[in-house]
Amino acid sequence: MTTKKLSFLLVIVFVFVFGKTPAQINLTQGLLLYLPFTGNANDASGNTNVAVVNGPVLTADRFGAPNSAYYFDGVDDFIALTGGSGMKPSFPMSFSAWINITSNINGVNNFFNNDYLDNSFYGVWGNFSGSAGYYFAGNVGDGGAPGPTNRKSKISNVAINLGTWYHVAAVIYSETNMRLFINCEEVSAYYDGTGGPLVYSTTGIAVVGKGDGGGANIPPTFINANIDELRFYNRALNDTEIVALYDFPVYPPALLYTLPTNNLTLQCGSTVNIDGTFTGIISYDWADGPTGPTRTFTTPGTYIMEAFDGCLTGYDTVVVTSSQAPTTVTVTTPPAACVGEPVTITAIGAQNYTWTPATGLNTTTGPTVTATLNDTTTYTVIGTGACGTDTAIVTLNTITAAPAGFTFTVNECTGAVQATNTAIGATSYLWKWDYTQSTLANPVIQFMNVGDHDVVLITNPGTSCADTAVANVTTFPSGEETVYIPNAFTPNGDGRNDVFIPFRDKDCLDGELFIFNRWGEEIFHTKKPFIDFWDGKYKDYQVPVGIYTYRLALAGGKDVMGMIAVIK
Repeated sequence: MTTKKLSFLLVIVFVFVFGKTPAQINLTQGLLLYLPFTGNANDASGNTNVAVVNGPVLTADRFGAPNSAYYFDGVDDFIALTGGSGMKPSFPMSFSAWINITSNINGVNNFFNNDYLDNSFYGVWGNFSGSAGYYFAGNVGDGGAPGPTNRKSKISNVAINLGTWYHVAAVIYSETNMRLFINCEEVSAYYDGTGGPLVYSTTGIAVVGKGDGGGANIPPTFINANIDELRFYNRALNDTEIVALYDFPVYPPALLYTLPTNNLTLQCGSTVNIDGTFTGIISYDWADGPTGPTRTFTTPGTYIMEAFDGCLTGYDTVVVTSSQAPTTVTVTTPPAACVGEPVTITAIGAQNYTWTPATGLNTTTGPTVTATLNDTTTYTVIGTGACGTDTAIVTLNTITAAPAGFTFTVNECTGAVQATNTAIGATSYLWKWDYTQSTLANPVIQFMNVGDHDVVLITNPGTSCADTAVANVTTFPSGEETVYIPNAFTPNGDGRNDVFIPFRDKDCLDGELFIFNRWGEEIFHTKKPFIDFWDGKYKDYQVPVGIYTYRLALAGGKDVMGMIAVIK
């Protein structure tokens, strides 16, 4: 085994002795496939993927270590992966690999696909394409035949060089939300293709080094490259994890361990406590001697905790400071108090509390009281602590219950839903749908996909008189708009069929209309083809009877062309 292949079954973090750790690095969480290619093509993820090597041979990796990567000849080499569980996850997902492209044999060079099937675009895949340069791309297939209409791709604007090792990674949140990284840096990219949502096949398998030929009944293509350290995850990798994959295995494994806080204050000579209990830890040692997860501090200082889980060690630090500041009382203010409904008020910052007036309160002492009101009321709380006395004031505004309810209309052109609440007297709103929220009174809702969706409205959220209404909204594909264009008209002023104008079935359809005479001269033009009409005149003179040509350039790039007869 080469020095680059360290055990990946560890949680890797950056450890700072005098501060909290940055974003967590866990290279095993959500790992569906891991091909370290250390002397073989075995899957080291633990997910029982069985690799069948069809031609590739072992070669040196980026460190020059022999038999630590695979060479694919670009003719018919690939690795098939079968039997593993979960290789067709839902979004988000991520994949990464070290790649050294030897030559651009096929123009499109796929290096990994989690659901490959001949003459089809299924699942997600990574590839390099181009002739003048080689550009990394992440792709999502909708199950159709190979072609740009059945895939959604994000293609890097940064070209790579042949014969050079690169670390590439793609994080795919959806078919329209992807991030691409080359050598651990996110690169600018653009979206290409018009494919729909992600679709998986029932028989396809994951492959390395093989791609579809680009059209029906066109033979597959094969990458000519060295490939190493290929990983596939059922989650989105964060930026720090991608850096760790790029640098792997430079960083030593360490345990992620955090205390509940990194700053504590001793007020007026009092003590302060901390409980550093953490799941999986079997021993706790403070650098200055004490052991155990809990501790009472009596003096200021910097205290370092060392935690051990039986395999790895992690560290975190708490800084204890001293303050002689006077007692300061603050009160958490509820958003509102519903008429006749109890609401809780809590004060902090002191040891003893007295509340006035007693109106509506269940008690007048203690940090927490319950108020049941009919009208808006202002309370005063006096707090006494080790450093003196302080006073806080809180006003509870009363509101009345507002039963939730709403109606909605669906825009047939955009698919947007206009929601209109019917709650009377509500002071605030919370709408929820899919994974989105809004606090507007009457939001416009745009769903990510067509189909059935639950829309939830909560009136007066966060209060004791909050109310909830739920409705199911069904959205449908907008369908293709249709246009009807007459083939003749009679501009003779008799009030019947005097003008030429196209007709549309949906108001969202728009474009431009051009009319030409038989010499190709433009004699009429409008940017409002479904509102403006041609009255058969050119330069204020009636055109002769005959055949004229029109071109209706619809928004979106579609042209409709034909002929119109002018009849008198």
